[in-house]
Amino acid sequence: RTLRTALLLSTPEQPPQVILVTSAQPQEGKTSTAMNLAVSLAQRGGDILLLDGDLRMPRIARALEIDWPYGLSNILTGTHPAEQVIFQSPEVPNLYVLPSGPTPPNPAELLGSESMARLLLALRSRFAHIIIDSPPILTITDGTLLSVLADGTVLVARGSVTTRESLRHATNLLSKVGAKILGVLLNGVVMVPFVMSVL
Repeated sequence: RTLRTALLLSTPEQPPQVILVTSAQPQEGKTSTAMNLAVSLAQRGGDILLLDGDLRMPRIARALEIDWPYGLSNILTGTHPAEQVIFQSPEVPNLYVLPSGPTPPNPAELLGSESMARLLLALRSRFAHIIIDSPPILTITDGTLLSVLADGTVLVARGSVTTRESLRHATNLLSKVGAKILGVLLNGVVMVPFVMSVL
């Protein structure tokens, strides 16, 4: 909820509608962050779309225990329309899910295509917010391609795992393509209470 509030107040004109959630490296918590953010926004009201933008190693369907063979790649290759692929979560009201679909031979080309840009434009008119779970920035170019289509990017870092060098490198890559970085979310940190006594 704290992240939701911070994002809704992050831009002065209006809250970002399309939010990319990514990280520098794998296993830093971006998928769980994207899922929790989407659920939190759905609980606030308005239709929310959770989109799995990782066409190489998708995790949304598995994390939600969804057995659904279709997804984003089907839409981008023209085999299925969006209305046949997007489905509503049976457990969370207002939450819709678009899995990644079958792994295509050319993920970067699809994500950077005009079809992807047109799809997001159409989805903007349907959903209050779109949360995109993206591949890590430093391993492949897919996340960078998606960042330019989003209103803002949340960069996820994990305590004692993410290095300053990798975080700095990821930030530089996003900045070079003109992506708007909304902030860095640090997770995996145990907050230890600090008590100061006066002797």
